[in-house]
Amino acid sequence: MDEDALRSAQRLREAESLYQSAIALQMRGNLAAAAGTYRKVVAIVPGHPYAWSNLGVALRYMGEHEQAAAALRQAAALLPDNPAILANLGAALNGAGQSDAAILALQRAIQLQPDHFESILNLGATYQDLQRLEEAIGRFEKAVTLQPENPEGHWGLAMSALRLGDFSLGWKEFEWRLRMPRLNLRRNFQQPQWKGQDPTGKTILLHAEGGFGDAIQFICLVPDVARRGATLILECQPELIRLLSPVPGISRVLRRGDPLPPFDWQIPLQGLPLALGITLQTIPARTPYLSVAPELSAQWKTRLANDRSFKVGLVWAGSDRTDRSHQLNLFAPLAEARNVRFFSLQKGPEAAQKPPPGMNWTDFTNELRDFADTAALLEQLDLLITVDTAAAHLAGAMGKPVWVLIPRRADFRWLRGRNDSPWYPTMRLFLQERLGEWETPVTMIARALKEIIPK
Repeated sequence: MDEDALRSAQRLREAESLYQSAIALQMRGNLAAAAGTYRKVVAIVPGHPYAWSNLGVALRYMGEHEQAAAALRQAAALLPDNPAILANLGAALNGAGQSDAAILALQRAIQLQPDHFESILNLGATYQDLQRLEEAIGRFEKAVTLQPENPEGHWGLAMSALRLGDFSLGWKEFEWRLRMPRLNLRRNFQQPQWKGQDPTGKTILLHAEGGFGDAIQFICLVPDVARRGATLILECQPELIRLLSPVPGISRVLRRGDPLPPFDWQIPLQGLPLALGITLQTIPARTPYLSVAPELSAQWKTRLANDRSFKVGLVWAGSDRTDRSHQLNLFAPLAEARNVRFFSLQKGPEAAQKPPPGMNWTDFTNELRDFADTAALLEQLDLLITVDTAAAHLAGAMGKPVWVLIPRRADFRWLRGRNDSPWYPTMRLFLQERLGEWETPVTMIARALKEIIPK
């Protein structure tokens, strides 16, 4: 073997060693390191389809959808008839907002293998993001038929059905969230989950399984459970304890992680709609169902008593840095409104952003220790403008006027094509029409704001 051949064989061995290392890193969840190592592999062997494919998958789970799609295109060029690669390519293209190309890739995968679960599932997710919900449901039903015990198909079916307002199907399928490892919601209680049977004389543990907004939304159903004769204990995040403690029917509120007293049944707050048989027509929508402690209310009322401006709260970023989060500068058109004072209700790292020029700005967030404090300040405001985050639910639950920016890939609870919410009568939704384009709904909000300001 000549010297060039030896060098070539050595580089191939190096590439294979790197490839195996990258797989190990990816399996341990170290996606950034895995991606970097896959890149080293394809630098040595540009024609390595599985390194390109795995690189694309790693990048997709990192949220780098455009880079993922580029890597998976390389893999698909090398193995054009591989349905697994096409399934991942379709998912990456959809994540990058290239839905037409995503559909073509996924349809090609299904043409190659009609029962390819991941391709059918990803096509359903693409249709769901496009609000083509009836088509999405058909794909998810096919996925459930192929793999009845795989929770991903059931989860997709739940999301599409709920967006359509089909609560009878949606809440039933929604229970599969508890079996999804990536959501990590299952709790190992010895006591069974309450299913809606007569609870008279029994104690039920209610627990907040999701985010703050989920708890605030579904706590509205608790009085209906209490009226059936149960004693109710609530376990929730510490930031919600003071806010939720006064809810009628709750006998005791515990911090998540505290020792639990004896109880007969347990149920996540998000399981209550199924247990109570809630339909689109029977959503309680009794607002306000959350109130402010009198002493907190008096403090903020006194502090703002001499301010005659129109007071608007503003929240511009969620905690997950998805398409529900923005830069504060996006809301610059709101600064054109006269006689408006804006109050930051933004928490977390994004709260440090500076307001746009000309915006009359006040920031009391360093005084807001929990949601009870936030509610007390919000009570004194005339309007909240917010992205889809917990503050939207808080304002809606308090019966305060609230305008919410809703992304194209809307959460299930906002339904399809509505500018109002059946959960919150005082809420108005401003929908994103095109993925990535927020200027239009913000302009609509700025125009609407000018129209309601007292002259």
